[in-house]
Amino acid sequence: MFSWKTFLGELNTNIVGIVNVTDDSFTGDGILEKTHTINQIYQTAIKRDVQFLDIGCISTKPNFSSITTEEEMRRLNSFLEIKNTSFNYSIDTFNPIIAKKALENNFCVVNDVSGARNSEMLKVVKDYSAGIIVVHRNPNSSFIHEKVNYQNIIRDVKNDLRSK
Repeated sequence: MFSWKTFLGELNTNIVGIVNVTDDSFTGDGILEKTHTINQIYQTAIKRDVQFLDIGCISTKPNFSSITTEEEMRRLNSFLEIKNTSFNYSIDTFNPIIAKKALENNFCVVNDVSGARNSEMLKVVKDYSAGIIVVHRNPNSSFIHEKVNYQNIIRDVKNDLRSK
């Protein structure tokens, strides 16, 4: 069974590197169709002692365009072809099909950007005894970047995350 305490204790640093297998990342550094770039990322991560990489095959930047499961899977598969086994990996997704494929390929954590809204995602994580990162998303919001008025943002976010 996955244990955050054990997992983090095995890392030399608690730094997570982010790899966007997209064409429209927050910072414009997506590696979709740029396989030479991933080798540079691996070298930089090794040099900086980053042992944990979060792989995202969808964009979640403001006003992102949704993609199909097939397209997200194509992107994940293209990453798997050049995956370096020197690292621990998490998959950044809200799609349980994608999470399952990543976990089948030795990813150890699911970074659920939907806020654990999909019970199937939780089942996949449990079935693979994986770790999970639950990103807060206001339960009353209809889309990921919707502005929400909070009574007390710290309390409300803590309560939501505790309930997950």
